[in-house]
Amino acid sequence: NLDAVDHTKENLELLTISGMERRINSIENLYQEYQKASHQEALDSANKLKTLLKPNVTIHTNIFVNNILNIDNVSKQKFKADIVITDVPYGNLVTWNGNEKTVDLQVSLLNHLIPILNIGSIIAICSDKKQKFSSEQFKRLEKQLIGKRKFEIFRFEGEFYEN
Repeated sequence: NLDAVDHTKENLELLTISGMERRINSIENLYQEYQKASHQEALDSANKLKTLLKPNVTIHTNIFVNNILNIDNVSKQKFKADIVITDVPYGNLVTWNGNEKTVDLQVSLLNHLIPILNIGSIIAICSDKKQKFSSEQFKRLEKQLIGKRKFEIFRFEGEFYEN
């Protein structure tokens, strides 16, 4: 979904001081216009987060649209990722597209990422609670249930890792 890619770019800009300052200005404008407590809380949080950011730090990002289910397309990427964050299709708005069954797609997702990973790379997957992601080459580090969603963090251990 191209809208999701645009939101990703905006969110990653929050990892820089200038990006966070733009967000703070936006929230300040909302607060001035509506005087909502939620805007004040967001402003307080944004200012707190800004203090945690380091000046002159460059974060390299690669944001792209790709059919992760086509391993050949993934293999053509010219970078290695240390962190991959994805919000996979679920529900009625977006669905998996491909010839494989949904369960097979969930199992193969992690393995399809391998060509762009370094040993030790971190993969964060947000999904619904019913979706199950696993691979012998990955170790699950964390699993959180948040409302109707599940958030899991995996580490790529290499081809010889066993659960």
